[in-house]
Amino acid sequence: MKKFLLIPTIILLLVTAQGCLLVEKMRYEITINKNSDTSGVATLYAEGIYSDAPGKKELEQDTTILWDIYFQKDEFLGYMAEFGRKVIGTELDVVNKKLSGSVNFSFTSIRNVESIQFDGEYYYYTSMNKDSVGFTNGTLIKKPEYTRIIWPKDEKNLIFEMVSKKPQTKKDLIPFFEKKMKQ
Repeated sequence: MKKFLLIPTIILLLVTAQGCLLVEKMRYEITINKNSDTSGVATLYAEGIYSDAPGKKELEQDTTILWDIYFQKDEFLGYMAEFGRKVIGTELDVVNKKLSGSVNFSFTSIRNVESIQFDGEYYYYTSMNKDSVGFTNGTLIKKPEYTRIIWPKDEKNLIFEMVSKKPQTKKDLIPFFEKKMKQ
């Protein structure tokens, strides 16, 4: 199964680590500005955040990345800004016995949100992974090699959810979160 990252823009940070942050379900809610076809705000919701780290060192790296996002450390903010995203806020909490969070950001180009494209008439998102689309307010097209969601130009609220299909080895991060919040 394709591993979901808490926020796709931290892929480079994770490349050097043996572990990886996993998310059971990710949902984007994107609002396109009324006076623009390509800028706006987005919120990424992550439900069920875990780590697949094989050891203690990798698990520490995963929790450090998670805290950098949650506490909006300069490196994370700079990385997001480099890709046309300005972080507005983050949240992290335990919901229904799962570590869940969100990142709210503004963007100057819709391409900066999961590489969504705008061709003048439609917005579209193409996923090449094996995970499934759980929900969307767009039109879903499934092909053997990809899944595509299409929204008409006049739709200013783009919503889609990706759900991991298969169970995987995962380490619960709730104890680390609870310990960090007590500090």
